[in-house]
Amino acid sequence: MASNTFGDQALRETAQTLTSEQRQLLGNLNDRGPGLLLELAVRQLTFPEQISAPLNDLRERGLVRAEPFGGGQIGGELYYLTADGRQVVGLLREEAARGESGSSVTTRSAASQAQSRDPRLQEAELLQKLGDLAVQSGMVDDAQTYYKQALDLTRTLAEASSRYTTDQGGR
Repeated sequence: MASNTFGDQALRETAQTLTSEQRQLLGNLNDRGPGLLLELAVRQLTFPEQISAPLNDLRERGLVRAEPFGGGQIGGELYYLTADGRQVVGLLREEAARGESGSSVTTRSAASQAQSRDPRLQEAELLQKLGDLAVQSGMVDDAQTYYKQALDLTRTLAEASSRYTTDQGGR
């Protein structure tokens, strides 16, 4: 298998300039497949407004593409990972496996472990999966209801997490 060294180097440089939020978006698209802006926000446990700019930057870099989605009331664009985006995810995972990202990986891992203990996080993930299944079954109205419930729960978790972090920082 021949490799384009110049292209590989450019992708490595691109991977190193991504924010942690952009890395997480790429990982989610790679692991869980395409999604609407609302779905991606729920996956990230954040708000659509907060991932819209990082997602657009990924589009401009050619790592993500969007296609119009006119299903039901949701509408909008469905975001997909491009071939370059998949390559960048592979590079990021290689880097993480080698331990080059050091404390940032450890910090993210500790934060995700703390959140995974909260049963509300599991509930939000379940609502997300129900929404995904509803979309696949063509029940767009039901999907919208599940996604909204997941987003509301995610907002509650984000607020609680923010208060916890603030409380811990003040000690």
